[in-house]
Amino acid sequence: NISYKVSGERNLSVRLKNGSSTNVFNGTFTLIILLSDGSVARTTTILLEGFEPGEIYEESFSLVAGEAEFKLEVTESIN
Repeated sequence: NISYKVSGERNLSVRLKNGSSTNVFNGTFTLIILLSDGSVARTTTILLEGFEPGEIYEESFSLVAGEAEFKLEVTESIN
């Protein structure tokens, strides 16, 4: 399960939860913050190795002027 919340105009809170009851997740989430013209302002990689069922990861990001949208790309590691 992935959820996010924008607090005011300056904070983006990302919450990732392994909603599986049995499977450990290994992989990365790449957060891509975009400017209003669609170009990339910055990227942040969140590495989750051994992300257990029910485990929650939360992080907040401060947004700067002009950052208007975001994308979240998920890459799972298959071992």
